[in-house]
Amino acid sequence: MGMQKFDPGVELAEGTNVVFAGPCGLGSMILVGDGTNAATMEIYDHASALSGSVIKKLALKAGAECIVYCPAKPDSLAKGCVAVVTCTAGVATGYVSISS
Repeated sequence: MGMQKFDPGVELAEGTNVVFAGPCGLGSMILVGDGTNAATMEIYDHASALSGSVIKKLALKAGAECIVYCPAKPDSLAKGCVAVVTCTAGVATGYVSISS
């Protein structure tokens, strides 16, 4: 089995973000908040829209600054990767690394 190549990470603003259209592997997720407000990042297995079930969710509690998800093996996404970043107030930024 060969090595998988991962992108260095895609920076995501708040809102709905199409990360990749097509089959891919979710290598890691990072959610950075402002240290005051709660924030979330949800991953959907879809090529272009917020549709279907949440595949993975990170929830940052109010007062926390960062949460990381990095599985030993990438999570498989059959259709693509759409990420939704939300924050109760303030600013949150998400980062996703995928392999294709």
